[in-house]
Amino acid sequence: MTAITQKRNIRIFGEGTSTGGIYNKVSIHGQGHIRGDLQCDTIKIFGDFKMNGKASVDTFKMFGNSKVYDEIKGRNFKVFGNLELIKKMTGESCHVKGWISSKDSVELDALSVKGGMEIEGLLNVGKLTVTLAHSTSRIQEIGGETIRIKGKWLNFFGGQNRLMVENIEGDNIYLEHTTAKVVRGTHVTLGPDCDIELVEYQTSYKSNKTAKAHKVVRY
Repeated sequence: MTAITQKRNIRIFGEGTSTGGIYNKVSIHGQGHIRGDLQCDTIKIFGDFKMNGKASVDTFKMFGNSKVYDEIKGRNFKVFGNLELIKKMTGESCHVKGWISSKDSVELDALSVKGGMEIEGLLNVGKLTVTLAHSTSRIQEIGGETIRIKGKWLNFFGGQNRLMVENIEGDNIYLEHTTAKVVRGTHVTLGPDCDIELVEYQTSYKSNKTAKAHKVVRY
């Protein structure tokens, strides 16, 4: 006869700290801190959350502020607020309304952002959809299949929405309000208010009258 071990849950209400381990559900209502590696099915955060140690989750959903100090991987991420990553993030899909930042690389099948982001490493994503809404976003490098950056000129607070990036490479690229050194793709479209030092395209290239491409090369 084989014993079946049921996975435990973590519930923090108010303020509390828990150790890592293997869990079913992790629920934070208030201020929560987990120390050590964590493996769980779901994390739901309503408030402030800190994680020391590697995390492996199926579903990560947060409302508020979260800071993860080690690597995190998961299937589905939903961020409503501010997610700060110190090391690498990998997963299938991530939906952000607010802000996401990383000191390392981010690898996802799909990423949608309404707000802003700051990625110091490589953002490697199959499908990227961004609506700029929080001042200046900064990314070191973007690689992907479909890359779509849109946004209004001014945000709610009267500041300018803009993406600053070194290099962008993809199959289908559409950009607005973007400053980049190199944009390279099969199909490249520059929308309003882009400033690109070098555009390299394979099949098609289009440019808005307000966009600037200092050099355009077909390869």
